[in-house]
Amino acid sequence: MGFFNTLFQQQPAPIEDRSRLPQTPQVAQAPMVNPNPQLPMQVPPAMQGQPGSTPTPAVDQGKVDKWTALMNRIVQPDVLGPLQTFLAAASAPL
Repeated sequence: MGFFNTLFQQQPAPIEDRSRLPQTPQVAQAPMVNPNPQLPMQVPPAMQGQPGSTPTPAVDQGKVDKWTALMNRIVQPDVLGPLQTFLAAASAPL
C-alpha cells in the first residue's frame, strides 16, 4: 500500500461546534509602582483623563488644506488621465 492510498483512507476530521471557541483573556493593567516613595508619583500626561481614552493630537490645518487641495487636483481629468496611464505602464510586466 503506497502513500497515496493511505492518504485518502483517513477518516475526515470531526466538525467542531464554533460556539464553544475560547474567549480572549482580559488583561488587567499592572499597577504603577513609585520607584522613590519619598517623592510624589508623576503621572504621564497621556494617562491623565478618563481611563481608556487617548488624547486627540493637534491638527495643523495648513497641512490638511494642502493635502485636500492636492487630492482635489488629482481627480481632475487633465491629471487623472496621465496618472492612470503611468500607473498602468508601471504595473505592466516587463
